[in-house]
Amino acid sequence: LYAAESATRAPLVRWLLADEVGLGKTVEACLILNHLLRTGRADRTLVVAPETLTVQWLGELWRKYHQVFVLLDDKRLADVEKDYGPGFNPFDAHRRVVLG
Repeated sequence: LYAAESATRAPLVRWLLADEVGLGKTVEACLILNHLLRTGRADRTLVVAPETLTVQWLGELWRKYHQVFVLLDDKRLADVEKDYGPGFNPFDAHRRVVLG
């Protein structure tokens, strides 16, 4: 939890959590993210995870922290282009994104 505590105290949070498998990176990242969202310090949020873990991330964010994120996959990108036009920034349409 040292990383989570340190990250939430930093004036600008841009951290890479890269511990060994099973050491709680997801929990740590969710704690940091939840704190930043609840205190208004995160306007846009991008979670980059291996494609095989994107659905797990969406589930964790919703079940444990009641945060709604969008999976930015090829279908969603096509929907953004259809709805907003070519060249529109998908991160302007979706402020909380999980990307694989």
